[in-house]
Amino acid sequence: MNNSSMSSDGFDDQPFTNAEAALKTAFNLLNNENWEQKRDGCSYIRRLSAHHPDTLNAQLHAVNLAMINEVKNLRSQVSRAAMVTMKHLFVNLRKSMEQELELNAKVLLHKTGESNNFIKNDAECALNAMMENLSPNKTLAALVLGGQTHKSIAVRGTTARLIAEAVEKMGVAKVLSNQKDVTDKVLPAAYAFTLDGSPETRAHGKQIFAFLIHHPDFDKMLTKYLTTSQIKDIQTSLDKIKVKGVNVVVPGTKQTVRASSGREDFVSATKLQRGGSMRQTISQKKKAAAVADSTAKMKEMLGSSDWKQRHEGLLQLQEMISTNPDVVTADIIKIFDKFLLRLTDTNSKVNLLALQTLRDMVPVLGSGMDPVVASIMQPLTANMASKNKDIQNTTINVLDLLMSCLEYAILLQPFASQAQFGNPKGKPDIVRRLAAVAVELYPHKQNLVTRHTLPVLWHLLNESSVSGSSELRAATQEFVIGLYSVMGQSLYDVADIKYRGLLQKMLHS
Repeated sequence: MNNSSMSSDGFDDQPFTNAEAALKTAFNLLNNENWEQKRDGCSYIRRLSAHHPDTLNAQLHAVNLAMINEVKNLRSQVSRAAMVTMKHLFVNLRKSMEQELELNAKVLLHKTGESNNFIKNDAECALNAMMENLSPNKTLAALVLGGQTHKSIAVRGTTARLIAEAVEKMGVAKVLSNQKDVTDKVLPAAYAFTLDGSPETRAHGKQIFAFLIHHPDFDKMLTKYLTTSQIKDIQTSLDKIKVKGVNVVVPGTKQTVRASSGREDFVSATKLQRGGSMRQTISQKKKAAAVADSTAKMKEMLGSSDWKQRHEGLLQLQEMISTNPDVVTADIIKIFDKFLLRLTDTNSKVNLLALQTLRDMVPVLGSGMDPVVASIMQPLTANMASKNKDIQNTTINVLDLLMSCLEYAILLQPFASQAQFGNPKGKPDIVRRLAAVAVELYPHKQNLVTRHTLPVLWHLLNESSVSGSSELRAATQEFVIGLYSVMGQSLYDVADIKYRGLLQKMLHS
């Protein structure tokens, strides 16, 4: 196997001499069990979409089903090739793709919840192409159906963001025109997003309402499509939006998006925080002293022997993340001296709340989390082995957010350490995340990637061949395939002779 197997992609700009025969070949390739053949089949479909759209349109149902099937392929190279192909189909066939829109949107949205950042990005690129080239009305309905109630926090967040973009693209008047599959879809979806457990999803739900709230028909449409109790649930949020608009935090940055009166203004949060040379007033000094006092009390509660006090301390930390994130960032090392212990607290309620607090913290603080990333990885890996499903699922959500919001160069070493020495039950997930990080970083930081990943790889090859679980062996195989995709023959060259046979076996099994 080598990178030349991708060479067929280089001829996407050339038409086929016999389009019908090419389509038949494409189906044969896609039906083959060999993953490289499947990838070449995707390339044929892309080429046909560019030069022979009528040929594809004649069998578009079969083509779409084939692509949906390959997007679900467990081999990441095949899944990614299929998503790239879907993007081309949206661009080249446009409205013809609306016949399978709900199925396509659902499978792509599901992929945005993957831990592999390459897969996530490919899925989002395909969804963006869908948004740009197909009817906004139909894409909106497909997004609501495919992602509004999805179990994955990442999928719901992506769905909320895309629906907010669709609302802005369509315009307030059209969204509130009482049109079927538009108004009746948008308002209930925005309601659900506004009450979601994820801060990012909640922000996009509020963003949708901010676009709509000043239109004269807003209240009438709201009472038509939401119940009285539902409106009561979000009334406080609506009142604040009406007066102040809403700031949407962009994960991994220090930017906020202010959405108000149907428009977005990008504002650098760092600019807003500059005080210049203005002298602090007495009231400001008192406020600073009060914040320092509450921070000290919160840290004391986090270290309490009483679980109820620890629980209350976490609630106070959540409030501080929401109202004074800069205070948390500035004191993050000392706060985490107490907070880290709560991530593995013997009381399950405290343990879960600590993870939920961390989940809220990551997208708000972004790079402010950098100094503590290494210290949180061990308790996170340990929580992956928890029998408590809520703890396990929240841990996965936190790890997803870390990969979305932080630089991969910061995550590489902590992931590598846990992939080698972490809790055995949590290791397969961490190995897959390490693979995604290494593949993306390698073109830019080869020495850093090889220094941290190769010792882990040799360790995993030993472990998976002797006593590792089937899940760990599968994760190790994905790790091998990922490293080989960027290192090529050099992976063999640096391997000890005892590992070369194992590498060969994993690459071709």
